[in-house]
Amino acid sequence: LETFAFDRSGIFSPPGEDLYLFRHDACLPVIPAWQLLAARAAERPHRDSELIIAVKAGNGRAALWVDGVIGVQQVVVKPLRHLKVKGDVFSGASLIGDGEIALIVDVDRVCRGLDPARLAA
Repeated sequence: LETFAFDRSGIFSPPGEDLYLFRHDACLPVIPAWQLLAARAAERPHRDSELIIAVKAGNGRAALWVDGVIGVQQVVVKPLRHLKVKGDVFSGASLIGDGEIALIVDVDRVCRGLDPARLAA
């Protein structure tokens, strides 16, 4: 797991394919978080630099393009049993220190739709 800032010019897309970026001599498939959450791109503010969370997915790595990182916390994850959440990307929820509820993204489920050959080694 690694979080880093990058410039949008570092992302490329071969014709007809998804987004990619190079990091540590590996080509990572990029998964924009707002697409997972079905948010409109127009709602996203323009930033000088963007954030990526490089994650391990199955036997490879992928890059989640996120709006921000609040911090690292130890949490107790509770499953989402009766809660209807748009999409099928959350594995549970947790009550964080300030009383807010944080939804937990299931990275393996998110990356399951990716062709394993596309994941960086």
